[in-house]
Amino acid sequence: MQENNRAELSFYGKRNKAIYDLKRYASGINYLRENKIKTISDLQGHINTLRSKNSEIYKTIKENSQKIEDLNKCLAYAKTVRKTKETYQNYENKKIFKESFYKNNQKEIDQHIRARNLIEKISGKKNLREKEWLGEIKNLEDEISKLNTESEKIRERYKEINHIKYAVEVVNEEYGIDLSIEIDKAIKRGEKESIIEKIKEYKQDSDSFNKKKTND
Repeated sequence: MQENNRAELSFYGKRNKAIYDLKRYASGINYLRENKIKTISDLQGHINTLRSKNSEIYKTIKENSQKIEDLNKCLAYAKTVRKTKETYQNYENKKIFKESFYKNNQKEIDQHIRARNLIEKISGKKNLREKEWLGEIKNLEDEISKLNTESEKIRERYKEINHIKYAVEVVNEEYGIDLSIEIDKAIKRGEKESIIEKIKEYKQDSDSFNKKKTND
């Protein structure tokens, strides 16, 4: 099949594509060996593990991003608290004319109370801890950066897996291997249910991928 794809290319194009195909083939073989993948069931199990890991990464990134957003809100509310602190303390210390003082300074006093309440609601504490919040934000950002790097590595693995799946599809087509029939054979042989389910899942993924590729 690759020879047919190279047929219409120039001499240099044929040579470059042959080198590329050989490297991709060798890379795929190495990937299978390194991850001890010998069967379609093994491959699907490996894919499921990567999906689960990537899902956990995205979940943690989302949670950390929400924490950063909340901490930034606390920092903003802390500024309001400090800005209105003097007015609020004057109000609290008033023994006489307290009501009139409140009416004249209602906006600042209400802002102070609201900011305090929101900080407590988000952080669980009334104290202003800007330095601690900034440190926590930095740690969360560092963790997100590491998680994004890990997610990128998984995406690179997916690229390798997609090439392997493509090669499997070509081989199956070349030798007339129908996964539906192979699944029936596996059932009759009494293969473990977990293995059969992985083969079914692999077929479903492949069918969805081919359908999408045809529509594109």
